Amino acid sequence: MFQVHLFYIQLEGIEVGWRSGIRRSRREYPEIPKIDFLWMNVMPDLRDLERKFNGTADFNPYRPPLSFAMLTYFPDNPSNYILAHGSSGTYNSMLRIQKRYNFAYHSTGDVDSDLVNGRIQTFSSYPGAIFSGDDYYQVRSITGETLTIVGTELKNHNQSTWNYDDIETEYPVSIWSQ
Repeated sequence: MFQVHLFYIQLEGIEVGWRSGIRRSRREYPEIPKIDFLWMNVMPDLRDLERKFNGTADFNPYRPPLSFAMLTYFPDNPSNYILAHGSSGTYNSMLRIQKRYNFAYHSTGDVDSDLVNGRIQTFSSYPGAIFSGDDYYQVRSITGETLTIVGTELKNHNQSTWNYDDIETEYPVSIWSQ
C-alpha cells in the first residue's frame, strides 16, 4: 500500500507544480479539476476496461501493433547487446518530453530504512503523466549499473476471456475513490 501512496504523492506534486506555473505566468487558464490529473494518469488502464466492457465503437482487432522491441546480444560477451524499441501512433500522441526522476524512496515507510535501489529513472512521457507512454525506461542503481526496461502492448482481443476478469477485486479501489 506504501507504493500506492507514492503514486498519489507524485500526482499531487504534478498538480501543485502546474498550479504554481499558472500563477507565475499571470495568465488566465481554465480551471483543471483535481480528478483530471488522476484521469490523465490512468489512461492505459482505461483502455483495458473499455475493451472489457466493449465500449470501443471502432474496435479493430486487425490493426497492427503500436510498439515493438528487438534485442540481440553478442555471443562472446552477453552483457554487450543492442536494443531497439519503437512506438507508433498519431503525430499528436508522439509529442513527449524526456524525464529524469531522482527519487529518494525508502524500502519501507520508515525514513531510517534503506534507500530503494534504482532511484534514478529516465523515460519519455507526456507532460503531466508519471509513467512512460511508450514503455521504455532506464533505471540506474545506487552503484551505477543501468537496467533498461522495455515493453510492448499486449492486447486481449478475445472478448470471452474478459469474463474471468473481476473489476471489483482486481483493480485498486483507492484509485477510483479519490
